[in-house]
Amino acid sequence: MLADARDGNPAIVLLASGSEVDLALGAYERLAAEGIAARVVSLPSMELFARQPQEYRDAVLPPAVPARLAVEAAAPQPWYRWIGDHGS
Repeated sequence: MLADARDGNPAIVLLASGSEVDLALGAYERLAAEGIAARVVSLPSMELFARQPQEYRDAVLPPAVPARLAVEAAAPQPWYRWIGDHGS
């Protein structure tokens, strides 16, 4: 996690890797300015993240927060696993 909601309870999780991380951090700042609690997660290796214990993955991507947005400039296909049915 690169940035988190002040109370640790985000309304949305922004996921990015590589150069897109800066865009996600900018969106985090804009959301915070509008009073929207967000979390920014850098996920440079989806394979490594997938091998982590479920408890850790749930701490990073809380199941109670279905609003997720992946920021990707190239190939969006692998993100479906982490953004879920309610993400984009």
